[in-house]
Amino acid sequence: FKQSSPAGPWLGTRSAFPRHRHALDDAEGSLAHYIDCLDCNFRGQRSPAPARAAKEMEKPGPGPILPVHHIEPGRSTIDFVKAGVEHATLRELRDLPEDASVGQVGDIVNTHLGKIYDNKCVTRLLKGLGHFRKSRQALLLVRFLEGSSVGMDLIAYGSAIAACQKCGNWYDAIQLLKSMFMKSLEMDTMSCNSAISACSKGGRWGLALALFGGMRRDGMVLNAISYNSVISACAQEQVWMMSLDLMSEMEQSGNTPDIFTYSGVIAACDKGGQWHRALQFLGKIKDLDLKANTIVYSSAVSACA
Repeated sequence: FKQSSPAGPWLGTRSAFPRHRHALDDAEGSLAHYIDCLDCNFRGQRSPAPARAAKEMEKPGPGPILPVHHIEPGRSTIDFVKAGVEHATLRELRDLPEDASVGQVGDIVNTHLGKIYDNKCVTRLLKGLGHFRKSRQALLLVRFLEGSSVGMDLIAYGSAIAACQKCGNWYDAIQLLKSMFMKSLEMDTMSCNSAISACSKGGRWGLALALFGGMRRDGMVLNAISYNSVISACAQEQVWMMSLDLMSEMEQSGNTPDIFTYSGVIAACDKGGQWHRALQFLGKIKDLDLKANTIVYSSAVSACA
């Protein structure tokens, strides 16, 4: 596999993988094959989250993740106690430094939860860390749980990858997908979508295309989020023709383009200097009575500048 493109590393069987408009049809290999190769090419690297992703990671969440009112009415007192303990555990995990160790995570979990935690508790903790944009702490929690008696299930892995997606932490998202494969867990569409979005936010549009191509070759269900995530990745570079191809394929597959689809395509046209196409899609948004947001109008104006 060759590694090229100044926009960021990518993988493919041909050097024109991200440039050719039909590159996804030319790419060979399953999703698991791509993930394994990605690990070989990027082993030892830390996720170089872009500046905007780094700023997002510093933002606190809007509030507590495990409030008492999340407990269903009629539950016992012990459920309220467990919720309080989980909240305290989440708070300490959230406040861990980025260079914390798996052992530190284990000490926090064992001290607060002991042997009372299960897969549902694990999923809530991972979702909470994702809410606070603490993907590194989520990964440490995963590594601790993989060696515990509780272990990790499909939902827990999905929650951890979603945490990486919010931070643009593409490297750890790929590593978590590989862990799922190594444990013979069937990778689902939601987890793969989150990984594609993480690659997109992390500026690794070639990796996003590789994962998308692997999903398609494995016969996985590709929904609107799958297409929107990879189209958004194309919008970061001058590959506007590929974004149009993906949108056309999206319509043929029975998925209806939404405002996020058009936003990504218009942004791609902006990057490619295709102002007339950007205006055409803006007009189509109005014809379909979709509610355009500030990003859509900004991209259209930028294309005409």
